Amino acid sequence: MDTDNSELRMVHAGRAASVDVKSEVIMTGGHTTEKKESADIKILQRIIAGADDDSYVRVKDDPEKRKLIAEYGYISTQIMANQTAIDDALVYVNAIKDVDEVCAAEHHGQIMELVVSVNQEKE
Repeated sequence: MDTDNSELRMVHAGRAASVDVKSEVIMTGGHTTEKKESADIKILQRIIAGADDDSYVRVKDDPEKRKLIAEYGYISTQIMANQTAIDDALVYVNAIKDVDEVCAAEHHGQIMELVVSVNQEKE
């Protein structure tokens, strides 16, 4: 799967179906971490050394680099899933605002706490 960062974001722009940390299987629209890992290797390889095939081989053959790339992919997916969840929750709050302002205000406060928590984890 040959993608760049913008294509990777489009793939994950939809809702994340599930994230299973223990088995390291991330399902989003039929893609698994195995396909995503190879895409992340290519992305990281382009960032580090452009389109140089020698650097791709070095990343491919180095288990430590592959592990770091897999971790990067997982964290990247988690951030996108969190941002999607926050966006969806804000849409929900705006939808119920006219019906129940107290409930909407309470949900909005909880969402803002979540935003602070997510931003702390990003750092």
